[in-house]
Amino acid sequence: MTRPFVVHIDRENETVRINVADEVAILEVGEFSEWMPIEFDVMGPFSKISGITRFYLKALEPHFQLYATPININPGDPALPISEPAGFTKNLYEKIGYYYTQGMPEDTKAFEWGIFTDAEFVKQTEIVFQERLAMLDAVLDDYNDGFLFFYFSSIDQTCHMLWRNMDPNHPGHTAENAKYGGRIEDLYTRMDSVLGSVRERIPEDATLIVMSDHGFAPYYKKVNLNTWLYENDFMTLRKPKEVGRSPLFRNVFWRRTKAYGLGINGLYVNLRGRESQGIVRPEEYDALVDEIAAKLLAYRDPETGEQVVKRVYRADQIYDGDALGKAPDIIVGYTAGYRGGDDSALGHLSKSVISLNMDKWSGDHCMAYEEVPGIFLSNRPLAIDDPNLTDMAVTILRLYGMEPPENMVGRSVFSVETLSSR
Repeated sequence: MTRPFVVHIDRENETVRINVADEVAILEVGEFSEWMPIEFDVMGPFSKISGITRFYLKALEPHFQLYATPININPGDPALPISEPAGFTKNLYEKIGYYYTQGMPEDTKAFEWGIFTDAEFVKQTEIVFQERLAMLDAVLDDYNDGFLFFYFSSIDQTCHMLWRNMDPNHPGHTAENAKYGGRIEDLYTRMDSVLGSVRERIPEDATLIVMSDHGFAPYYKKVNLNTWLYENDFMTLRKPKEVGRSPLFRNVFWRRTKAYGLGINGLYVNLRGRESQGIVRPEEYDALVDEIAAKLLAYRDPETGEQVVKRVYRADQIYDGDALGKAPDIIVGYTAGYRGGDDSALGHLSKSVISLNMDKWSGDHCMAYEEVPGIFLSNRPLAIDDPNLTDMAVTILRLYGMEPPENMVGRSVFSVETLSSR
């Protein structure tokens, strides 16, 4: 669906006027508009759906450059339910106005593809952060009791994109982008202030948990797992001279391939009876997995001699349940500084196993879990020293006096005494 709009350019005053139906925005260069509702005709003039967008005037010279956010679902008139209860979306809109409704609204792709500069990415993510603050303020106004979960995405997405700015050891670090090297620390400082505000506004007997499900580390080098499998004779190509030319496994000779990588950390055995062209017999499975694991752990960066893979996790040792058969056979836990490259994740073989990461996506957490531990803080004493993400569901249920299902993995992080005092 399309919706035409008109832009009137005033080069003398470096401004534009944007007309979308009855909506008007006047922007200077370097300025974001407010949210603008946009209606799309679904079945002629009798059926319409509404979205919202923000415009950003990037430049008038030497070329006119105008950015628009992806069309977000209009929270004041949602085209489909995006909350439960369905009316929550509109209630929030009535309190704070329009807001991003897409998941992870920080536009990392616009930044990666050169549409945003570092400064413009910071500006766009600040809009997201301010909206989150307004949302938190609104929900705290209504909070008396019950379970309240609130998520800030700003630190995660900023660590991904601006790690290189603060890290002089990153290959993408420059004197120019270093001026934004303090953005990550600034966000953490501001989150301290947010936490202080929350503590003042919740009831004294409320249980407060602050947590992240992972930490962060630098992402200096890309690892092409499929190229490594090829060089170690676990994968065969139809045309070996065309390494680096064929994405999506199009050059793989499956009838002579024992394993392949898919996704950032997943390694799969080409198992007979499971894969459509599987060749590895079930009785060969364990020996093959052990061989691959041992060679991955022994692999060293040819430039530095550093261990590239710190941990190798067998799915049948870390997962259980009915969906176990759909998990990767091996989860590759990279050493901090290394991560599976995007090309490998989509079945593309590069000419070398390791390459420098010059992308703006320069921090990450898809590594061995002990390289990127999360954080857990609470205003209640903990009964265990090693809280795990899987403990959260059990803990929350028991806080509200409910026993978790027998098949639920996890422990309560609080003691019986603490729970009984609630």
